[in-house]
Amino acid sequence: MFGDGFWLGMFFTLAGASINSVGILLQKLEIDRMQDADDDRDESIPLKRFLKRPLWVAGILMQTVILIPFFFIGIDLLGVTLAQPVATAGILVFVVGSVWILKEHLSPKEWIGVIAVFTSIILISLGGITGDVEITLFLEEGFMIRLLVFLIPVGALVAVGAFLAIGDVSHRHFGHAILFGLSYAWVSISGQVTGPVLDAMFGGEKIPGTTPGLPALILFIGLFGVIIGTMLGIIFSQAAFKTAAALHAVPTSQAVNNVIPILAGVYIFYQRITIPSIFIAGIACLLVGVTLLARFQAQGS
Repeated sequence: MFGDGFWLGMFFTLAGASINSVGILLQKLEIDRMQDADDDRDESIPLKRFLKRPLWVAGILMQTVILIPFFFIGIDLLGVTLAQPVATAGILVFVVGSVWILKEHLSPKEWIGVIAVFTSIILISLGGITGDVEITLFLEEGFMIRLLVFLIPVGALVAVGAFLAIGDVSHRHFGHAILFGLSYAWVSISGQVTGPVLDAMFGGEKIPGTTPGLPALILFIGLFGVIIGTMLGIIFSQAAFKTAAALHAVPTSQAVNNVIPILAGVYIFYQRITIPSIFIAGIACLLVGVTLLARFQAQGS
């Protein structure tokens, strides 16, 4: 059931998710301290003041520079179909840190959310994801066709999200949540494209049937997708949580953020789910769990 590199991939994915969550915790801790010191929690704090706070800077580095190798190695070893939902479970680290460091208290339904997310990791792992993604997959004639076909419904979802985001104020949070989820879904898909190329380039592997510079071009496109997706994700997540309570934004954003990469993994990258019933049950547990823990996700955005 567990292929080569499974446990190593799980380690890097969960470690990366944990590093990201700790980085968010450090940022929130410093923001709270500065707002308490200013005795005005509604006043915006200039960026240059944050840059003078070592813990805040460390938090930013953990979410970017330090996270990057864990993100790419994890997604390369597990594939986007498994890595994306497992990474989402990193919210547990943020919850534990919030209780321990920020002195937050969990309600009974949030304890159920913790149990649901923990259970989801087990079920998703037991779903039996197979199919290594190699760089030669990108050279197949059918790959571009599958990618273009996949982009049609994704493009339609972007249009729906944009329409709702600029439309009636009562529906804007749905639009922002859709765009928020799509942005981070694109980060995961771009990471899946980037991983095998990095493997081949740093491993000194000679890729048959490629023109000079093609691997570098694929790498550039993948990295560009990761960077742009992250930037848009930050913008839309902030907009989503400003226009609605987290309870309304999180279910939509997380459904999109997890389902789209899973579909991409199966359809574009030819990964296979050995036991779909267990895997789907795990995804359902994950979505229920992050919804019940929506308050913590809003704090981390």
